[in-house]
Amino acid sequence: MAQVLVKDEPRHKTVLENAMVRVLEVRIVPGDTTLFHIHQTPSFFIRLSGALIGTQVFHGIPEEGKGEVGKADYDEFDKPLIHRVWNKDTSVFHVMDIEILSKDNTVIPKIITGSALTLLKDERKVRIYGFQLEASDRLKIAQLESPILIYPTKGALELNSNNKLDVGQFRYLEKGNTVIIKKGNRAKVTGVIFQIK
Repeated sequence: MAQVLVKDEPRHKTVLENAMVRVLEVRIVPGDTTLFHIHQTPSFFIRLSGALIGTQVFHGIPEEGKGEVGKADYDEFDKPLIHRVWNKDTSVFHVMDIEILSKDNTVIPKIITGSALTLLKDERKVRIYGFQLEASDRLKIAQLESPILIYPTKGALELNSNNKLDVGQFRYLEKGNTVIIKKGNRAKVTGVIFQIK
């Protein structure tokens, strides 16, 4: 069976690409199956739906499972992964696949701190943080030392007082920017921040 690079798989749509990252938005409708595709670039993933899916590694045994919405994972892909994924649910399977294209840094950025932030993972090329904002909470990150991607997982965010960001949307911010994150119109907002190293 033919295999394609993940960026060329038709259900993986490139929504941002620069020297640091390639962001692929993946939507698989109920009953649909991806082509066998190859992951070989360090990548992090965030699930935006909890659909029941099946997956099969090339020449492997199919497996099924339901992912947790908002869960963020990372894989170095030291060995390339060739697999396909299908949707066994009645709702769309939605996930973001972010390939880290940056070269290894000679200076590692400091860990971002804040009372609303929790460091979830600290990997070779990325740090993953979770955050939760309630009431009048706000999170300020001044003078980014490296690029970040921000994804809300529940509720809407307001970035720097003029940008709204809903679940399923993201923002990429370059090194040097300052960002202020406030909750939008819900009682509680949760999300994930990926800090590229």
